[in-house]
Amino acid sequence: MIELQIRIKKTSELEEKEKESLITLKQQHWGYSNKEQQSWFNANIKADDHHLLIYRKEALLAYLNAVHVDVSINQSVHGMLGIGNVCVDNHHAHMGAGSILMASINAYIKKMDTSGILLCKENLIAFYRMSNWKSISSERVVIMGEPFDHFVMLYDPFKKFIPERITEMEISRKF
Repeated sequence: MIELQIRIKKTSELEEKEKESLITLKQQHWGYSNKEQQSWFNANIKADDHHLLIYRKEALLAYLNAVHVDVSINQSVHGMLGIGNVCVDNHHAHMGAGSILMASINAYIKKMDTSGILLCKENLIAFYRMSNWKSISSERVVIMGEPFDHFVMLYDPFKKFIPERITEMEISRKF
């Protein structure tokens, strides 16, 4: 049996080696240079944001970040965890690390007594649905004043924030 280590750390607790590993992993999925990835990370990730990292021995298999974000749903503001940069090492794809990653963040969201929001492309909706996330349709989604034209998913284990109909959603920051 493969032994995995799951670590949750604040940005301020990440070692430089861990930061380099997660940026290298992200480069497998998003075609930005190391310098561009570092620049985005420094501009958008705060010291008290959290990072969920899954290791096998010392190799980073999967990663995501969880940031504190204010989400206005139909003009009612809610604090949530924005889940971003969900990725699994290509050499370990389809081996369950992504499901473990999502189950771990779901448990963390419950522990924090909050809800989660993530943004994704259509081809990832089925994966997130298998992890108990719900796709949301809204007439208008805006992130930091810019229209967002992909998909929004919510994990609301305590049924706090999902109204029957969402007409407008505004998200306070990128994640």
